[in-house]
Amino acid sequence: MNHNEVLEMGKIMSDFFKQMITLDTGMVLLIVTIVEKVFTPLRFHKNRFNIALLSISLICFIASLLFSLRALVVISNSLLDVLQGGTIESLIDKLTFYGSIYSFFGGVILFLGLAIISFYYSPIPKIERQQGYSLRKVTKRR
Repeated sequence: MNHNEVLEMGKIMSDFFKQMITLDTGMVLLIVTIVEKVFTPLRFHKNRFNIALLSISLICFIASLLFSLRALVVISNSLLDVLQGGTIESLIDKLTFYGSIYSFFGGVILFLGLAIISFYYSPIPKIERQQGYSLRKVTKRR
């Protein structure tokens, strides 16, 4: 590979990890928003399994975020070495690359599991019959 190919590959890999950072950040914010808006403390804290799934899911997304940030630093350092005339075997180490991807998908699977379990075991609210509005004209009595 010549220097131009290595630089182009570095740009592609950097763009990939920037997208991963965006996805990880979005998922963390989505989880926080859903927990804040949907789960009531009484309903959510009854089941410790929900708390465990949520915590592990958040840890996975944060780990993926940190792996992706590390990947950007490693890629930029590798490209700097190439530009200074050095040679490299790979732009990024396997732990960082696979750690970012697998922890992201692990977080997604755990979050989907939490959503399915929460909706499957949630109590069905009783629907009470509401009185309908009358369309007849109300007249005043004198």
